[in-house]
Amino acid sequence: MRVEARVKIHLSPEEAEALEKALRPEAETRLRGVEACVSREGGRLTIEVRAPDTSAARATANSLLRLAATALQTINETRKVSQA
Repeated sequence: MRVEARVKIHLSPEEAEALEKALRPEAETRLRGVEACVSREGGRLTIEVRAPDTSAARATANSLLRLAATALQTINETRKVSQA
């Protein structure tokens, strides 16, 4: 059974670009038959995962989403510091 997942995140264009750059190296890594792709259109970031099973798809999606959340949190904290 092949599993596919797609997550779309709506951000500012600048945030989407930064997250795409942060996630792309991780998404390009191919492990256990998992394929992942990160793309952006304006402020919309799309993460796509294709995996041989549900467990691999979930693990990959979770990893990429955690990395995205961490990168976005870092961007927001950096903005706060620079505005202070």
